[in-house]
Amino acid sequence: MSGISSTVTLRDLDTTVDSTTDGLFGLTKYPAKFIPQLVNYPLDSWLANETAGNSPRVQYLVTDPFAGVGTVAISAHLRGLKSQLWDINPLMGHYNQAHAVVLSSQSPVIHLASALTDRLHDLRLYDLDGEYPVLPLDSKSIQYLGDWYHPLIFSLVSHLWHVYYNSPDKQKALLLAPLLRVTNKWSYNDLQRQKLCRSDRKTRYVNSWLRNLNWRQEFLKELIEYVNDAANRYADHKLRAPWQYDTSITVISPDRNATLPVGHGNVVITSPPYLQAQEYIRASKLPLLWLGHSLDEVRTRSKMEIPYCQSLPTQEIASPMFDHVRRFYDRDNNKRALAVLDSYFTNTVNALERASQSATDIYLIVGSANLYGTSVPLHIIFSEHFVYKLGWSHRFTLHDRIVAKTLFKTPVNPATNRIDQRMDTEQLVWLSR
Repeated sequence: MSGISSTVTLRDLDTTVDSTTDGLFGLTKYPAKFIPQLVNYPLDSWLANETAGNSPRVQYLVTDPFAGVGTVAISAHLRGLKSQLWDINPLMGHYNQAHAVVLSSQSPVIHLASALTDRLHDLRLYDLDGEYPVLPLDSKSIQYLGDWYHPLIFSLVSHLWHVYYNSPDKQKALLLAPLLRVTNKWSYNDLQRQKLCRSDRKTRYVNSWLRNLNWRQEFLKELIEYVNDAANRYADHKLRAPWQYDTSITVISPDRNATLPVGHGNVVITSPPYLQAQEYIRASKLPLLWLGHSLDEVRTRSKMEIPYCQSLPTQEIASPMFDHVRRFYDRDNNKRALAVLDSYFTNTVNALERASQSATDIYLIVGSANLYGTSVPLHIIFSEHFVYKLGWSHRFTLHDRIVAKTLFKTPVNPATNRIDQRMDTEQLVWLSR
């Protein structure tokens, strides 16, 4: 398999953003979230080739079948491109619908923020303790959410969500990300864990906050600061990209027998979950419940993260490296690892093949994920399959050093009882046809 292979730092190669949290890229948090440079660099490289013939950019469509919170859509919009997003996590849909509403507003975003913060200032904070407004959530969700907050904080947060549900659409869209930020921050959930999880550290943090007599005012002040920050980010984005936020959003059905959509994009830029990565919906559980999704739906979706676990027959993966890895686990009689490999690659390749049906280029951001103590080179397996079975050409693989991680590291992985190993690099693979 031909193609260039080199080690780089993509943060340094892309000069279009000042930091990884520039503009709307820093509005939301999400596990294993794309830094914008991982999208900007391949997208600009692709555009440089495509627009050499002076083709109008507006005709181009970028597809991301594992969209996360939609970094690809933000990057594409800044370049005057349309985008097509899929994800099993409905949070992607909520965020990107909010982007579309705020960015399409004819009135200045700062006016939206002013009207919204005036409503928040009018809340009579001390009258809220012990009171719970009527929210469009089912009783099981409300009971579950209550277990993740101190009662005083739960009362205040519930009233803030009441404000959200009773706001005009544009104010609601602007409030979404800031409200989810404080909702997550002041729960008992430890945000450094890979799933919804209490910790002594987070409990002490919340309880120490409540010892401040002015905690309610500080809470509201923090939310208003987040609203103003969000407004500034949206306003900056509108200045840089005043055209329509043209994004097609597909939240994948949790029905295992459902058929995935077909991509219509010219280029695919995506990062599929790495083997057993399941933190995306687990980490989004509280936000999804506040947004009206039921516990049953969230639990069903969380079982389909590896990825889009559909009822598909095991697919042949045309990769010598895949065969080598499979033989390794077969010799160890590790049936669980073999099942993970077969399910993961069958479903991921199916999604990638459907997403790329109209595409001339694919950019994959993947890593060598660890499975039962052994590194599995995903970038090689995907590249070989697309080259040997589907006739694509391998242009390059760039090995990007991971500079920062948000999750804490534990000496032993509790799921496998093995030494915890984290990736130091990710690979950007370019395939074309």
